[in-house]
Amino acid sequence: MDAMSAGSRDQPLESGEPAADSVRRKSRRSRRRKGERGLEKDSEMTMLEESMSKQELQDLQQAEECLKRDCIYKLRKRPRRYPTAAYSCKLCDIFLETIASAHKHIKERRHKKHVTEKEEEQLLITLPPPDVPQIEVIELAIEKVVQEVGLNNEDRKS
Repeated sequence: MDAMSAGSRDQPLESGEPAADSVRRKSRRSRRRKGERGLEKDSEMTMLEESMSKQELQDLQQAEECLKRDCIYKLRKRPRRYPTAAYSCKLCDIFLETIASAHKHIKERRHKKHVTEKEEEQLLITLPPPDVPQIEVIELAIEKVVQEVGLNNEDRKS
């Protein structure tokens, strides 16, 4: 059992185990290597984009603009947990690998639900407050209901 799997870093090491410092150094090195690999993949993407024709680049940019309307954005930096991800849906909080998978995600019920929720929220934010005549009409309607149902002032307040 090594120091990391023992559950706590403060527990003493058993005989024959490497020192805690060497365990930490190894994990730091591997992290650096993973980070370097991530940079290589990002540079591979830019090299791939550079090798595309102007028409292909325009098509790619047009597709990405279309995805932005549905709250799916191209990642500037790939996350460690999802090194193959190229896009992210901000509404659903998921990562997507390709434009095709992004289009498939847009058609899913969960994404559509989040889009309608966002649209409703935007509508409520942009609604102007009611005018005085509207408030008066609402008050009259409430008074009419109170008279029909027979509620008293205590019922109206609660």
